[in-house]
Amino acid sequence: MLAPGYLTVEKKPRYQEVTLDPDELMSHFLYSLAREVRKAKRVETGISQYPTERLYRELKKRHQHYDIYDPENNFYARFIDETRSSAVTALQEEVDALNLEIAKLQHQLLSGGDHT
Repeated sequence: MLAPGYLTVEKKPRYQEVTLDPDELMSHFLYSLAREVRKAKRVETGISQYPTERLYRELKKRHQHYDIYDPENNFYARFIDETRSSAVTALQEEVDALNLEIAKLQHQLLSGGDHT
């Protein structure tokens, strides 16, 4: 049963032999795969792999009215604030989890060592 708006294939595609050299096709595929792996590794390491000067040039290139003295448009200050904020949030969550664990352990000690 087909719903309106869906496309269906009326004819099966014709079988066609691969006309490319299999070794060349495999080498292009492996090169493409290696390129994707390198990109994934770069994303994983983040911006720490780039020198500060290059990051600064890229920021200037991407924002026409970049002014390092204007707090509203200062990307570096915003980046630092967001990083500190996320670090504080992560640490606060860890502290909350540790406090909950301490409270559970204290409750177990006070209730006579019952481990439920």
